[in-house]
Amino acid sequence: MQKSLFLDFTRRINKMCGIVGFNARKDSKKIVQSMLRTLKSRGPNQKGTYSDKKITLGHTRLSIIDLKSGKQPIHNEDNTIWIVYNGECYNFNELKKELSDKGHKFYTATDTEVLLHLYEEYGEDFLKKVDGMFSLCIYDKKKKSILLARDRFGKKPLYYSNIGGSFVFASELKTLLIHPDIKKQLNKGALKELFFYGFIPSPKTIFKNIEKLEAGCYLKLKGSKIDKKRYWNPELGYKNIKNFKKNVDDTESLLKKAVEKRLISDVPLGVFLSGGIDSSLVVSYMKDLLGAKRVKAFSIGFSEEKFDESKYAEKVAKHLGVNHEVKIFSEKDSLEAVKKAYSYLSEPMSDPSIIPTYLLSKFTKNKVTVALSGDGGDELFLGYPKYLASRFLDKGIFKSRLSKCFINFAVKSLFAKNNSKKLKDFAKGLKFPSSIRNQVWISPFSPEELGILFDSKCSVFNPIQYHHSRFKGGNAVDESSYLDIKLTLQDLYLLKVDRASMANSLEVRSPFLDKDLAEFVFTIPYNQKLKRNKLKAILKKIAEKRIPKEVIYRKKMGFGIPVSKWIKGKLKKDIIMQLSPAKLRKQKIFNSKQVSRIIMDHLNGKEDNSMKIWALYTFQLWYSRWMNDEKSKK
Repeated sequence: MQKSLFLDFTRRINKMCGIVGFNARKDSKKIVQSMLRTLKSRGPNQKGTYSDKKITLGHTRLSIIDLKSGKQPIHNEDNTIWIVYNGECYNFNELKKELSDKGHKFYTATDTEVLLHLYEEYGEDFLKKVDGMFSLCIYDKKKKSILLARDRFGKKPLYYSNIGGSFVFASELKTLLIHPDIKKQLNKGALKELFFYGFIPSPKTIFKNIEKLEAGCYLKLKGSKIDKKRYWNPELGYKNIKNFKKNVDDTESLLKKAVEKRLISDVPLGVFLSGGIDSSLVVSYMKDLLGAKRVKAFSIGFSEEKFDESKYAEKVAKHLGVNHEVKIFSEKDSLEAVKKAYSYLSEPMSDPSIIPTYLLSKFTKNKVTVALSGDGGDELFLGYPKYLASRFLDKGIFKSRLSKCFINFAVKSLFAKNNSKKLKDFAKGLKFPSSIRNQVWISPFSPEELGILFDSKCSVFNPIQYHHSRFKGGNAVDESSYLDIKLTLQDLYLLKVDRASMANSLEVRSPFLDKDLAEFVFTIPYNQKLKRNKLKAILKKIAEKRIPKEVIYRKKMGFGIPVSKWIKGKLKKDIIMQLSPAKLRKQKIFNSKQVSRIIMDHLNGKEDNSMKIWALYTFQLWYSRWMNDEKSKK
């Protein structure tokens, strides 16, 4: 039993928080308090500020560890370096010992202060030593510089603006909008990318002159000059020579350690249990480390059986003997959560799974303050069916122009007789290079459809091409995984979990996004991850001795809701109102005739346009909430 280890770390790790900062001005005190109020759910326990003639920093805190001390901003021994920090550093204990041996003195028991001294010792290179999830700002008076940084995968968000000599940053986009120098101007290029990707890829945001700091990057501001650099990047395609069994064993050892790191807390801790492989493995390792009686697993289900995974979660919990709480939501409950969940998104995104994620977070928060999750397992271990499609199409015999034409013809012939949306989406991607195809397969709108929607030519491939040019591997499958990590995982799935959980003041930790685990998994050849054309073959092999096989080898469901049904039923009236031609003509964003055509084709059963309509509808919810000045101030 590892109890002594947890006690050794107790009262040292920081907490989940919100951070803000900007150039000092006469009304700094009023502005920083107004900005911090927008982050209350991220930090309901405590607020702190620091201000001098150059900068104002603010911090709001949700206490997880070290409940009585560690108020931020925190400074070094001579008050020349200050930090505001949102996150957790899992290796701070060994870092603190290293720094103490070098003569550094500490006045708190937090990881925040350790990072401050780590910067003092190593400069920007300190980030390479940090194992954790974070966003932070370090203000160095001697160097007259400001450093912003974000963790490797982008678990913790960070937005900034630098315009006309005014530098502003914050944990959420809505917080920047409070600052008087920030103006709300739609970024039309980002808007088009929103409807292709379903989210806005970093560094763009929905507004001009506001950017997201990318995962694995830091930004240094000195005077008016910004210097942005990447300190970490996934490196897939570097193959190890171990056999399948050895890689399975090493993965299992690293995954257990990753879970162990994330069990440190002075407040109640639980775990999301969907009934899928990833979350089930996390629960099984928690049982090994804590004992079954100390594990609290939380699941939700839906009255509509097609979208209800709770029976699988119950089988896993029963098999492992852990405490398990389940809440089944009615259609009425889910519909009521739509506008509530989307109201927390100050930047639009179209993934409907934010609704169950919000409901699960709210339910879980009733009993615990920290929850572990299975996020990242699909991207690292190849859990999406499109990876098998990429493997199939990447084979030499399918790369010739003749082969591509034949496949395209065959698929088109099939869906001429079979109105399958999946076949149509598959066919749409065939004419693109593998890197583009990876996204086209899951996009709400194709580039051609966007041209009609916006009445203008749409160039939306730049984010993919940027990451494609930096991919160092040599095959389409590894590149698909890489692109998903750099795009969809960072700017959609992690954003969704962050907003849904923080709306309920719940911290979510993701063992699969552990630095050591991920860097090892990146070295495993993709043909082992897809052994015998089996998705997540390595995780399934590990799971076989831990959870029931009927759970491991069931069909992947995803965390979904009945979007198509709602559009034709309970949400139909509101959708037609939000997307009325008169309203769209007034906004001057979309081709109103095309939007009406999309809706009518869906309602008449001519096309399954559910994800297109959902993207348009949720954008309208966002527009009403955030482009209306009175509403956006609330």
